Amino acid sequence: MRLAILTNILAPYRIPLFEELAKRCDLEVLLLADRHANRNWKAPRVGFSTRVLPGIQIGGASVDPVHLNVGAWSALRAFRPDVVLGGGFTPAHLAALAYCRAHRRRHICWGELHLGHPSEALALRRWVRHVMVRASDGWIASSSATKDAFTHYGADPLRVRVSLIPVRNAMFRHAAAEARRSGLSDSLRNRCGMPLLLGVGRLAPEKGWVELLRALPAVRREFPEVALVIAGDGPQRAQIEALVDELALERVFMIGMRTAEEIAALYAAADLFVLPSLAEPFGAVLSEAIACGTLTAASVHAGATRDLIVPHDTGFVIEPRDTAGFAATICRALHLSPSVRAAMVARAAERQPTDDSIAGADDIVSYARDVARHRGVSTPAHATPNP
Repeated sequence: MRLAILTNILAPYRIPLFEELAKRCDLEVLLLADRHANRNWKAPRVGFSTRVLPGIQIGGASVDPVHLNVGAWSALRAFRPDVVLGGGFTPAHLAALAYCRAHRRRHICWGELHLGHPSEALALRRWVRHVMVRASDGWIASSSATKDAFTHYGADPLRVRVSLIPVRNAMFRHAAAEARRSGLSDSLRNRCGMPLLLGVGRLAPEKGWVELLRALPAVRREFPEVALVIAGDGPQRAQIEALVDELALERVFMIGMRTAEEIAALYAAADLFVLPSLAEPFGAVLSEAIACGTLTAASVHAGATRDLIVPHDTGFVIEPRDTAGFAATICRALHLSPSVRAAMVARAAERQPTDDSIAGADDIVSYARDVARHRGVSTPAHATPNP
């Protein structure tokens, strides 16, 4: 099977999945840009075919850019895919859908759509999503919340496949265990303060850092020595630092971007990982924290929360805009006895997909083949079989 994926940029967390997909089919990844203005990601060398379509990005560092590209039709005509996975709703994605209709190829909507995202406020975007979802032959959702969104826009709910974004769970689990074994996690705790809260993500308004900081004074009344580490960078950094000063918050550490291994050590050190997002289509960092054996409190606005967290059983669910409730939930988590905490963490790990990208790639290729067969597209004899 020849599979084309059209996505905005080569996000690091998707690379292992694409590597596994390339082992199972003839893959080409078409990119709308080599990087985003509001992302610090740098694409490494990869073991699959990629092509960046000509185009421009409209939007600065503080918002997700709008991509205007040409060349999607000609790139697909040159590659001749059996199935196209469209991870977005840009003009290039519309062109890819039109190509599939004109050449009797199959189109699958794939992504992290979320009805609570601010982009849903734009009528034109809602119309485009309605058109593309209804015209597609299949749908692969990154979370149950994305399945709801696809269904809302016209997908057949019985044919939507939920395939959670693969996270390198094994790598994070091993790195966290090593940090605990070596004493690095204890060293981090002693340097930062205890109890230790951790947040990981881009510094942007939709990530909920302001809401987390506003909840911190109430937490500090019960836990005077509580510390907060925020790992990440972005356009809101100056505003967040100013709010830390305004609220006179001590032991708040803004440490910028860190490697995956460094993040794993921080997960291992933390008493509680907090995902305070106001709009998050998925939230892969929640899966990372669970893999590292860290207790979690995740926003109701993150797609991953519904799939990974059972409230008060595998973690905690928060509404970041409810400052008092947010602070109370953090305090409740920090008051847990070690045995209760360990039991919750263990149950969360049991609920987490075994992974990693291998299972995700198997799932996507199997679904794509089913869609191709259902719609009458033959699979080439030279295609790599499922393992």
